[in-house]
Amino acid sequence: MAAAAAHLALERVHAPKNEFVLHFDVGYDFEPRVWSDRFSWRGRLTLNEVRDALRVFAVQPNLAAIVSGGL
Repeated sequence: MAAAAAHLALERVHAPKNEFVLHFDVGYDFEPRVWSDRFSWRGRLTLNEVRDALRVFAVQPNLAAIVSGGL
């Protein structure tokens, strides 16, 4: 599902015709939790979903940069 969303985002920004910057925001709500790849809280992506989406973006020839923020 995350990979499909990544493909849709690329279509919407016309990625094959335009350079783009991917902003990857890592958020955390500071509620105590045990982190596990099996769970996604409040609609957040699992680790595997993040990997799938980032793989889609990483192979794009017009990807100019990836900016990470959050925490």
